[in-house]
Amino acid sequence: MEPIPERPVDYSAIDEMLDRWAANHRFTIQKEYKEIEVRSITFQGGDSVIYQLWIDPPDGNGFVGIHVWDYEKRRKDFVVGTSELPEKLELAFRTIQEGFERPG
Repeated sequence: MEPIPERPVDYSAIDEMLDRWAANHRFTIQKEYKEIEVRSITFQGGDSVIYQLWIDPPDGNGFVGIHVWDYEKRRKDFVVGTSELPEKLELAFRTIQEGFERPG
């Protein structure tokens, strides 16, 4: 069986939305990790825990994965249409603020 070729990573359809959202929160988006194109934001919560929010590139059907986690055990994933991205980024960020920062 032939290996499935990897699709090129392309964030161009969502970069403007991501940049605007990050600027509104004064976040810096990491756009490369180990020479691979990524979209990730790492920040410290009010509980001194480090959190990461990362975004998958849009798939061929216009959907984007948004992921949040605390680098340990708590994680939540969202799959959204590109038109919903800013709204769902807010939801993902609130998940960290309201849910992950509580003990447990």
